[in-house]
Amino acid sequence: MNAPLTASKVFTSHESSLGLAWIAGHNAGNCAILAPGDAIPAPPPAVGFLNCIHPPRIQVLGKKELAYLVKLGKNSHADVLDSLFAATPAAIIVADAQDIPEELVQRANGEKIALWSAKANVHDLIERLSYFLKTTFAPHASMHGVFMEIVGIGVMLTGMSGIGKSELALDLLSRGHRLIADDAPDFHRSEPDVVVGTCPPLLRDFLEVRGLGVLNIRAMFGESAVKHSERLQLIVELSKVSEDQLIQLDRLGGSRETMEVLGVHIARVTLPVTPGRNLSVVVECAARNQILLNQGYDAFEAFSKQQRASMPE
Repeated sequence: MNAPLTASKVFTSHESSLGLAWIAGHNAGNCAILAPGDAIPAPPPAVGFLNCIHPPRIQVLGKKELAYLVKLGKNSHADVLDSLFAATPAAIIVADAQDIPEELVQRANGEKIALWSAKANVHDLIERLSYFLKTTFAPHASMHGVFMEIVGIGVMLTGMSGIGKSELALDLLSRGHRLIADDAPDFHRSEPDVVVGTCPPLLRDFLEVRGLGVLNIRAMFGESAVKHSERLQLIVELSKVSEDQLIQLDRLGGSRETMEVLGVHIARVTLPVTPGRNLSVVVECAARNQILLNQGYDAFEAFSKQQRASMPE
C-alpha cells in the first residue's frame, strides 16, 4: 500500500453493509489503522472486543461490553474509560444498534477518537472487518494475463503479448468456465500457502479481445460467467515454438514445474502454441490433471509403474 489505511476509508467501505453512523470524533478520519508495511499483530488483532490490556486498533463494544461498563463502580468505570482512550484506538464501534452513553460521546469528541454506531451484530461486524483488514494488509502482487476459474480451480493464463490469451479465454468462457480478471489480476496471500486472485474494480467484468475491443462478459454470457475471486492453483504459460522445438518436447512427462508467487510455489505448465491446436481443450485438461495431482494422483507415475510391471524380469 502506498498510503496508510485510515478510519475514514474503513468507514466508507462498510457504511452500507454494517449500517455505520459516525457519532463523534468527526475530525479523526485520518487516524491510521496500521502504517504502510506493518503487519497485523497477533495478538492483539486489528479489530476486536473491548480490551484495555492488549487493545486492538478498532475497539468494538457490544451488548455485553456496555452492560459490563454500566455495572462497574464509579471509579472502576472511569478507569476503564481512561484505559480505553489512552490506547488511542483508530475507532470505537458500538454494535447491535445500542444506545451510546453520552459520556462516551463527550470523551470521543474531546480525545478526537472516531466513535461509530453499527446496526450489525457484534460478531458479524468483527468477522467482516477482520476479513477486510486481513486482505488489505496481506502481501499483494499483480500479474499480466487472464485469470479464470476452470473446472473449479483458479488458472492464470500467461504469455507474451499477442499470443492469444484473450481469444483462449473467450473460447473457455463459451465452454462454461468463468472469468475473474483480464490483463492485471491482483493476487494476495490469504494463508501461508494460499494465494487468492481478484479483479481490480476498474477491470471487473471486462475482457479485451484484439479485433473486437473491450467486451462485457457479464452482459454477454450472464452472471454465472464471472466470479469475484478464486485460489490460484495453476499457471498456464502459452509459448510459441518451432517445429523442431515441438518435436524435442517431453511427450510423456510434459513441462511441469513451479513458479513462486508471493512466497508460495504454484504449479506451472508451458503449452506450445501451434496452428490447429485446440488450446481450450488442452487447458481444460491441464486443470483437471492439476486437480488429480492435488489429490495425490500422478498419471505419469501411474503410467511408468504400469509399464515397469509389464516388463519381464
